[in-house]
Amino acid sequence: MPKPINEFTDPAALRQMMVNAKQQKRDDIYWEAFHRLCSLEGMDQSDPLHRAFYTTLRAYEELLSPKE
Repeated sequence: MPKPINEFTDPAALRQMMVNAKQQKRDDIYWEAFHRLCSLEGMDQSDPLHRAFYTTLRAYEELLSPKE
């Protein structure tokens, strides 16, 4: 059984998953991998506000610079 997306910790693997999901027209998988990728950025922050800030910043940066 494949590993759930919320257990991935490698940004490169998540980005590849996003590319594959887009090719297969699986928006649900794309956005779940995107959310996981962004949440990795703030994981080491203990303050919930800081964690949310870094997660949002990563999402903004990812949307501005497509990796394809």
